[in-house]
Amino acid sequence: MNLEITRVNISNWEKLRDIRLEALKYEPEAFSSSFKEVELYPDQYWKDMILDKNNIILLALVDGITVGMVRAALKDEDVDENTAFIGSLYVRDNYRRMGIGKRLMEEIISIIWSESRLLNVRLWVNDKQLEAIELYK
Repeated sequence: MNLEITRVNISNWEKLRDIRLEALKYEPEAFSSSFKEVELYPDQYWKDMILDKNNIILLALVDGITVGMVRAALKDEDVDENTAFIGSLYVRDNYRRMGIGKRLMEEIISIIWSESRLLNVRLWVNDKQLEAIELYK
């Protein structure tokens, strides 16, 4: 298995859109957005998300196939100042328990601390997402 964690950029915005829609479709209870709502967003929405300097978005690719993602907002109205918010973590079901989620989290936290002066990181998880809770411990 060749795992690559890569930062989303404007040239691969479609990979972000596709994995995000998959996450919303197959794990709706894990996210605050809905598939039916987000699938209607225009292409420019995804490009703007990537170009927004407030966002850090990573993709996980296994042998060139996009299997996961994570997003961090360096500023978020729901968290304190000096705190980044991590959300949208998703790993395709048949790629779970392989360390991919852990690698996504390690990489995004490393980027947050190296590229910003933020002191804290927060996230939200649905209490029914037992696998996610184990990952975050």
